[in-house]
Amino acid sequence: MPLYDFCGNLFFLDLELMYKCMMVRDMGKNKKSLYCNFMTWLGKLIFPKRTTEYEHPPKEDEVAIFAANHSGAVGPSNMIAWFPKEFRPWSTSCLFDKKVKANYIFHDIFFGRSKKHKRFFRFLSKIVAKMLPPLFAPHDPIFVYRNSPKIATTFRESVDTLKMGKNLVIFPENPTKFSEYVSELYSGFVDIARIYYHQTGKIIKFYPVYVPADIKKIMVGVPIEYNPENDSSHERLRISEYLKIQIDALGRKSGTKKFIPFMRPEFYEFYPEFVNDPASYWSFCNKERSE
Repeated sequence: MPLYDFCGNLFFLDLELMYKCMMVRDMGKNKKSLYCNFMTWLGKLIFPKRTTEYEHPPKEDEVAIFAANHSGAVGPSNMIAWFPKEFRPWSTSCLFDKKVKANYIFHDIFFGRSKKHKRFFRFLSKIVAKMLPPLFAPHDPIFVYRNSPKIATTFRESVDTLKMGKNLVIFPENPTKFSEYVSELYSGFVDIARIYYHQTGKIIKFYPVYVPADIKKIMVGVPIEYNPENDSSHERLRISEYLKIQIDALGRKSGTKKFIPFMRPEFYEFYPEFVNDPASYWSFCNKERSE
């Protein structure tokens, strides 16, 4: 057995015990612990403090949906660490599934097919799989179940969150390139507004957000309102297109000199069969092991 495999087994034994003590799902809420708080502190240390700039500040009592660029880890990590409003983020369910999360990280973070020493990156993926969930835990993430009927749970929790007065933060990019600042966006998330309107009679706003990689700020643009008079398919396209264009505009306005795409170049080179078929890519990642 290679040395890193032996050391890794010991490491995982200790970390598994810490992880079980870290977070308990009770009545749908995450309970924080010392380890969870430590990981939050570490995340803020790695990603220095950012200020949030609004082009159109939301009202104090307004709940909204904030759609941000992903840029690898830059978008989610900085929104989790420094976005000042109370919110719950969307997060892929794969990161919290003990059976598949290491394989998901091997492909979607390290793009394992591109690596020469694949066994090492499989090992490293297991470490990252233990350390990422605590960063999200304080915000009680809403799991996104791709290609699954359980996606209904995602929408139900999202609407319930808005009804309780908490905002949503989502990262709706897909692998299809649009510009150096943002990729094309999925559009299904817009249906949250339709369900929310049907249940409450209230109209929700969507705010575009750009998080630059090399500038210590979070830029929030002018929102767009859901229009219940429009056909739902029209609204999906109208709102997702607006958000994409506005995120791109915020990126151009930011002055950033460092561009981190949603999917790194390795994805397009080593996973070419999935470039135009992202649904199959997520299914590929959402397995205990795939090559």
